[in-house]
Amino acid sequence: SSDLDYFIAKVFKTPLAIEIDHWVILESIKILAEKLKTAPATRLFVNISGHTIADEGFTPWLKVALKASGLLPKHVVFQLREIDVARQFHRSVQLIDELCKINGDVALSHFGLAIEPMKLLKKLSVNFVKFDSVIIEKANENSDDGREEIESLINSLKAEDEKIIVPFVERADMIPTLWRCGVHYIQGHFLQPPQP
Repeated sequence: SSDLDYFIAKVFKTPLAIEIDHWVILESIKILAEKLKTAPATRLFVNISGHTIADEGFTPWLKVALKASGLLPKHVVFQLREIDVARQFHRSVQLIDELCKINGDVALSHFGLAIEPMKLLKKLSVNFVKFDSVIIEKANENSDDGREEIESLINSLKAEDEKIIVPFVERADMIPTLWRCGVHYIQGHFLQPPQP
């Protein structure tokens, strides 16, 4: 698994990442189109790499792909990693605006690792904020610092009216904290393992 993770990380540092993103999106929307026939409320979250963020041809390509599939953009949520957005801030703002204009939603994923995550977020117009696993792991360890950090971030996000997603919920004792804080969505094997 670590060798595979290393390989994937290396590949996504190359321009090949754009082609992989395109392939993933095309394959995903094919499956999603079938899923929507029986579950019309389904929404698919798709990761976008740093190279795709930088690609100014991405949105025009996406419009063609969605039109060919017959899918409405609202069924797909595009996830941009916090670190990629920070590295390419102006292009990220431009891409988010382009996706907004075609009624596509955006999630800021791997949130909470920046030096000042809220400062970065306030400059963006995203529909969802998804925490990074490191933040969740700290809270899962039952450390007071970890719980305080996630609760503080959640309260700050709620003050900004952001929709909050907490992934990697693997233990029952995390649920009361997240429920009390008013998190909108949670993911994790404790609730439901990923489908094929």
